[in-house]
Amino acid sequence: MIARLTVKNLVAHKFRLMLALFAVLLGTSFVAASFIVSDGLNNTFSNLFTEINKGIDVQVRTKAVFGDQGQAQRDPVPADVLDKVRTIDGVAIANGSLFRSAPLLDKSGKAIKTQGAPTSAIDFGGETPLSGTRLLSGRAPKGDGEAVLDGETASKHNFKVGDQITVILDAGKRPFTIVGLIGQGSQRGFAGATIVGFDPAVAPTLLNTNGTYDTVDIGAVKGVSPATVLERVKAKLSGNLEAVTGDTVRKENTDAVGKITGILGKGLLGFAVVALFVSTFVIANTFRIIIGQRIRELALLRAVGANASQIRRMVIAESLGVGALASVLGIGFGALLAKGIIALFNAIGAGFPDSATIIKPRTIIAALAVGIVVTLLSSIVPAWRASRIPPVAAMRPEVGFGALASGRRVVLGAIVTLVGIALLALGLFVHHDSAAGTLLPSAVGAIALFLGVASLSATVARSTSLALGRPLAALSSTTGELARQNAARAPKRTASTASALMIGIALASTGAVLASSLKATFDKSFRNSVRADYVVSDQSFQGFSPEVATQLRSVPQLDAVSPLRFTQLRVNDSTKTVVGVDPASFDALIDVGVTAGSTKDLSKGVAIHTDPARDLKLGIGDMVTLTALNGNVQTLPVVAIFKDASALGSNWLVSLATLEATSTTAQPRDQFVAARLKAGADPKAARAEIDKLTTSYPQVRIEDQGQFRKRQLGQVNQLQGVIFGMLGLSMIIALLGIINTLALSVFERTRELGLLRAVGMGRRQLRRLIRWEAIIVAVFGGLLGIVIGTPLGAAISRAMPKSFISTVDIPIGTLVAMLLVALVAGVVAAILPAWRAGRMNVLEAIASE
Repeated sequence: MIARLTVKNLVAHKFRLMLALFAVLLGTSFVAASFIVSDGLNNTFSNLFTEINKGIDVQVRTKAVFGDQGQAQRDPVPADVLDKVRTIDGVAIANGSLFRSAPLLDKSGKAIKTQGAPTSAIDFGGETPLSGTRLLSGRAPKGDGEAVLDGETASKHNFKVGDQITVILDAGKRPFTIVGLIGQGSQRGFAGATIVGFDPAVAPTLLNTNGTYDTVDIGAVKGVSPATVLERVKAKLSGNLEAVTGDTVRKENTDAVGKITGILGKGLLGFAVVALFVSTFVIANTFRIIIGQRIRELALLRAVGANASQIRRMVIAESLGVGALASVLGIGFGALLAKGIIALFNAIGAGFPDSATIIKPRTIIAALAVGIVVTLLSSIVPAWRASRIPPVAAMRPEVGFGALASGRRVVLGAIVTLVGIALLALGLFVHHDSAAGTLLPSAVGAIALFLGVASLSATVARSTSLALGRPLAALSSTTGELARQNAARAPKRTASTASALMIGIALASTGAVLASSLKATFDKSFRNSVRADYVVSDQSFQGFSPEVATQLRSVPQLDAVSPLRFTQLRVNDSTKTVVGVDPASFDALIDVGVTAGSTKDLSKGVAIHTDPARDLKLGIGDMVTLTALNGNVQTLPVVAIFKDASALGSNWLVSLATLEATSTTAQPRDQFVAARLKAGADPKAARAEIDKLTTSYPQVRIEDQGQFRKRQLGQVNQLQGVIFGMLGLSMIIALLGIINTLALSVFERTRELGLLRAVGMGRRQLRRLIRWEAIIVAVFGGLLGIVIGTPLGAAISRAMPKSFISTVDIPIGTLVAMLLVALVAGVVAAILPAWRAGRMNVLEAIASE
């Protein structure tokens, strides 16, 4: 009987469950999209690396003693190694391989931007058994005036065989004739990368490799195992060289990409958790109101023999049906959402390639499990309360359901709130040895805080609704006053509905405070520390030739020039990002707030930020061991301690000479070059001289101090925009919650609204009544979110390392805008319920019970 009733209820009340179903669908679709994006990108890059290296049985390369082996910037392999390898018994083919940075210009002479994917040059002598790179059309290049171009770039920028293309080499730009188009495996491109290929006979000269290769790739004689060739090759190698199988190379590359896509997937899952958390409020509120409307029906079931357990099972079974259906639909919607997420990230320069939609069993299981569990959890309390409805309620339909709870609710809410605050303080302000030690208590604390405030908000919902509705009552006396009283009459419903929006606004407020604090810190630090008049950077974030700094030093109007070159070194026992600078000029360009020693002594040692100096108990003169990827080790003294790293993005400084002595990276790249005018120099004349750099290196961006600062702040705004975009899904779910509550309340108050129409209220007035009520609820939720999110953002900002955020800034304008967004959300949420209320038949409404 209970099973039949469950099915009948779901079929009979499609509308009142549809919005709850949609809320679950959005949450589960985000879970599915997180896995689909990660799996799709991982598959795309895995296939790329498999195709690129498909014929390689053994590879010779230099060693990397730490870090991801698939992404290591290794030292080059001497050219004579190729000759040695070719003489080894069992080696059928061996080729030297080159892969170097080489930006391209489009037909208008502007640098081709790849949004973060590499623009690289390779050696290409035609299709070989060792490479999946193939000719799509034309032929392989011959001599130093010809090149091939990947088909995807050619299509995007209207290049064809016979056209000229300009390549920016370390020595400057050079034109080449396109004699062929290349692709990878079955693809016309290289997963978003831009690739140009040169004749292997001239590629080392063009790419300035000094007769070296990045790797030597080997194919074994048919019938000879790669393991046998590997051992024979290893016997011929010495020093910093190593040999590995092609399977190892492919796995390393795939694992390296998998880590990156895994981080992205986990980040997206974090937003999915937020969306699902918001969904629980919407679903729980929906079931609570539905059960409140079915008091008489449930009481009659109790009266004819149904026990409390059967009533609970019926409500839970209904939620199970909603959760299962929403989860299945969410998987399909997640595939569409994944495409939108990729487009959103590419809009800010991520450079992700198009990828196949891959739905693995794990994705299906996760979406189903999460959707069903969230819906079931949301229905537990309503189911429990439904089971406590007494049979006598069948004869007293006027008895309300879900009245404001007693003082126990206040006490419980206060306890949960205090526990949340304590856990947040533990996670943010107590030192932990691992990221999990920080994130776990902080996440649990945030959830507890939201739950506690949601519980407590019912105690202030009545008074707040009356206060918020006062201007509406003054603006529209009858409808405004009725809306005000309706919102105040059911404070628990108002609070529960507003809580869903509260979470979205709270997280957005937290993000806004963090972003504003980050911008304020950067702006303050930049103004105080950056003394450079000009900053040179690369438009595609891939770095540029050290020749740019060399040419800047020849500009007569400049008296200080220093590159900023970033690299990974192992400092004592952990890997750090280290910046190499010119000690002779650095002090004149950037003031890092030296507290001890001097950065002028960087030629003799290392400068470190106060945070690692404190953590590692290092002072001036203490020794630090630097280990490069190639295993080279230098032990140097600490020569300076500084307090402001925000303009550098690193806590560790060394001289360029130290970097070059530690590592012989195949192609060193500078990320920035800072320059300062001589006293009394003409800025216009200096800028004219500096701008000549773009003639040889069009990919660089030359900005004065103000332009550079503005662009850096703009990048923070872009990141904030992505975060708001991700949180937008939770806002949509909250919006659905308001729609759902209003629609159900219209249904619940059918007779009341019919009587209002009967005594003279027009359709427009009735719609305005619903709209005013929605605005009160939405603004209440927005205020709650801002009240929680603002101090939470300030606390997280204060807990951040001083090198990252040192100034807490409250963005009043942004917070006011969020409140306006909440108001607009209320207006939008009221459209459907108000329309339904306006179409109500007066006589039928009055006759309803």
